[in-house]
Amino acid sequence: LSITSHQLRTPLSIIKWVLAALQTDPAIQVLEEQHKLVTQAYSTNERLIHVVTELLNVSRIQEGQLHCELRVGNLREVVLDLHERNRPLSENEHVELVVSVPDSVPDTMLDPLLLKEALQNMVNNAIDYCSDNGTISLELTREEDELIVSVTNTGVGIAAEDREKVFTQFFRGENAQRIEPNGNGLGLYMTRVIVEEHGGRVGFVSHPNKTTVFTARFPIMDHHA
Repeated sequence: LSITSHQLRTPLSIIKWVLAALQTDPAIQVLEEQHKLVTQAYSTNERLIHVVTELLNVSRIQEGQLHCELRVGNLREVVLDLHERNRPLSENEHVELVVSVPDSVPDTMLDPLLLKEALQNMVNNAIDYCSDNGTISLELTREEDELIVSVTNTGVGIAAEDREKVFTQFFRGENAQRIEPNGNGLGLYMTRVIVEEHGGRVGFVSHPNKTTVFTARFPIMDHHA
């Protein structure tokens, strides 16, 4: 798993570089249809890069090699960056992605790369299982000594019998398999492991055929202590 993931990363990075160059090429920007195709290809390649990173992280967990390098950071910036990165993907899927963050939040201890992976998984899931022309909201709130990142989508939701297994490795519920046959059942498992490495916890509330809300809660740490 580890060797294969490493071998896939280099060609995917080259494809990303080529597509990024095409996306910003003025000659292509004026050609609406072609520019749209390049943007779609770029978004799809981003998803592939994410899957490969996910597989690499799972192999690191299995080898006891996944280490969070926590440093002072700000969740507000992470959430805003996540929104910006996922807007093209959500537009491709005909889903509206809205963001809501406070003007400022306290700093906390985080590993920026791993945390983005964890939250990206929540957003990917929301996009994959959102109803057509539905809405996803990405929200950062504060409750006492915790910062909470919430991802809400409209859609089929999660069946009651699947709820205890959602954050386990390789698990995919019946609804999930029907809507998105190609999933690998690793995303939310990775999210749980990474959030717990940050001293946080994950959870969700699902109302079938209405809304599903996934949350990641992080302690506000006093990094001066």
